[in-house]
Order: sequence, then C-alpha cells, then structure tokens
Amino acid sequence: VLGGSLPKGIERMTELETLNLAENRLTQLPDLGKLTKLRNLIVNNNQLKELPNDIGKALKLRMLNVENNQLAELPSGLVNAVELEMAFLADNNLIRLPAEFSKCKKLKELNARGNQLTELPKNIGSWVSLQNLQLNNNELTELPKSIGQLKRLRVLDVSHNPLTQLPESLGDCDSLSMLT
Repeated sequence: VLGGSLPKGIERMTELETLNLAENRLTQLPDLGKLTKLRNLIVNNNQLKELPNDIGKALKLRMLNVENNQLAELPSGLVNAVELEMAFLADNNLIRLPAEFSKCKKLKELNARGNQLTELPKNIGSWVSLQNLQLNNNELTELPKSIGQLKRLRVLDVSHNPLTQLPESLGDCDSLSMLT
C-alpha cells in the first residue's frame, strides 16, 4: 500500500466481513464505521499510531488484531463493539485500557503483552467470558480486586511486571489452570 494509507472508498465495501491488512506500512486507517458487517479487523505489523474512533460502529466486530503497531491508546468508540471476543493488542505503546472497555462482556481472549500498561480498569470483573489474559511485559504494579470475578479465566500471564503482590480475590478464579 503506497503512502501508508488506504483509499477512503473502502467505506463503500459494506459487505466486508474480514479486513486483513497485516504486515504493511500503514500509518492510518480510514473511517470504518460504515463497515457494519465487519467481523475481523487484522492490521498487525503496521505503523499505526491510532485507530479510527468510529471503529465501534462495526457492531459485529469479533476479532481485533492490532499487534506490533505504535498505538498509545485505544479509541473510546471501541466500547461499542459489544460482540468483541478476541483482542490482540500486544507490542504497542498502550499505557492504559479505557475503563469503558469492560463493556465488552463477550471478550474471551485479551493479549496486551509488551505494552506500557500501568493499570487495568477497576471493573475488569465484568469480562465474564474471559478465558485467556496475557499481560506480561508491562508496568503493572497491582491487579484490580475484581479480577476474582473472572470465573472462566484459565490462563493469566502477569510475568515481567513490577507487581509486589497479587490480590487475594485471585483465589476465586476457579478455572485458573496457568498463572505465570
């Protein structure tokens, strides 16, 4: 893709279900709000510094892969992607996840390793479907107490963070089979 961006006409592709633009040199994406049937957005290994805020209008979005970009934050509009099941956010420059991101109650897998996260939303316990949470190689000093509400959580990786303790509520994660 020349020039690091896509043509604005992509928004007319209203039947598009999967948009895979991985491993290019994209620096920006056009508005995606009209792609109402979009289920999979795969833009890993690019040079994106931000995502369009209207991404949340893609109400059927189930999988988001933005790994290995230069994202400093997620757009607040992402919270409207209530069907989101998998979010691959690894290897960016994220400092925090929006508190509203906890509205994504169908989220099963969240990989945010290799960022600069200093805290997690206090209400992550609302991710009732979450099974796999990868937070290794960040700057987390604590985990929210609500993490104990994640009854389906099977894998939690918090290695390589400056944690001094784990919340006692973690013992309530009955399905946890791997903690690193």
